[in-house]
Amino acid sequence: MKIVEIIPSLYPVGGAERFVSDLSIEFLKLNQDVTIISLYSNKDNEIVKSLNRYGIKIYFLDKKRGVDIKCAKALKKLIKNLNPDIIHAHLDSLITIWLSGINNKIKTYYTFHTMINKKTVGSKTKFKNILYRYLFINKRVYPVAISKIVKESIIGYYNLQSESVKTIYNGVPVEKFIEHKNLIDRKYDFIYIGRFIKLKNPDIILNSFLKGKQLNPDLSIVFIGEGEMLDYCKKLSSNNKNIIFKGFTNDVSPYLKDSKFLINASEYEGNSIVINEAIASKCFIIATKVGGTPNIVNNKNGILIEYNDNLEKNLTQIMLDLISDVSTIDTILNNNYENNIKSISIRNTAKQYIEIFK
Repeated sequence: MKIVEIIPSLYPVGGAERFVSDLSIEFLKLNQDVTIISLYSNKDNEIVKSLNRYGIKIYFLDKKRGVDIKCAKALKKLIKNLNPDIIHAHLDSLITIWLSGINNKIKTYYTFHTMINKKTVGSKTKFKNILYRYLFINKRVYPVAISKIVKESIIGYYNLQSESVKTIYNGVPVEKFIEHKNLIDRKYDFIYIGRFIKLKNPDIILNSFLKGKQLNPDLSIVFIGEGEMLDYCKKLSSNNKNIIFKGFTNDVSPYLKDSKFLINASEYEGNSIVINEAIASKCFIIATKVGGTPNIVNNKNGILIEYNDNLEKNLTQIMLDLISDVSTIDTILNNNYENNIKSISIRNTAKQYIEIFK
């Protein structure tokens, strides 16, 4: 089968970009012919280098911001030359695909990587949302959700039938994370990986940690990521030596494998790649009970916190409780690791996509 993955850009690297890379590599390992089209210009990063090492061809179309008819024409010409069996689209690529008309001739799937509501995609009367509903209802594009709750949000927002939306959970390359240390031997007590934006609440995580540190001065945490709240969080930390800011990194696996607990305090999540990577790294999860997270995190790999006004206080207490019982947590993770990783393997995800493509 010839599959073309279409994504706006492979930089900056977030969950969707890593997912497209990992999925494409897994397709290749499963003897599928896969090509990636990035609508915007080339940015040399670890994802692009990794795809090049595997021999996966990437085309960059140098799209301009907003509606770009020239890019749509270039996409149409490229797809005609590639002649794929399947188009698999992500993020903000559907308008360009619709303008090119390629979805009228080639079966096209679109994966939703987040919850769909007014806050995330705007009003239902917005042109883009009217267009999406038209494409889905008329089967010009087939929607795929990354979790059950994302599926429910798609159905409700676009008024679709349940059977018209497939659900395939995200996966990660488990083998990349399997060199495990015992929790007690790991360098960092806690780790945050993600954008520094209010949706992710890095400031709440930091404040919770600082309060916990007053009772346990030896606690340490590493923050990985960039964003508009980064400078604010650095000021909050007051140059504390046990609070490390690493900025953006293409490969989070060394940090996850050297951390005891991942903290995710998001307001909502679809199906977090970072949580899956933490599970593969045998890193215990502390996460808000939102979105698709409860479908992944359970008492065998983590703990869920209610997202409410007491989040900061509750998070502090949980951090202190867990760090005082690391050996028990280590035993829980070791006893359940094989079952924990079954549902987060990119191999299983790729096989499910191949089945619906067929």
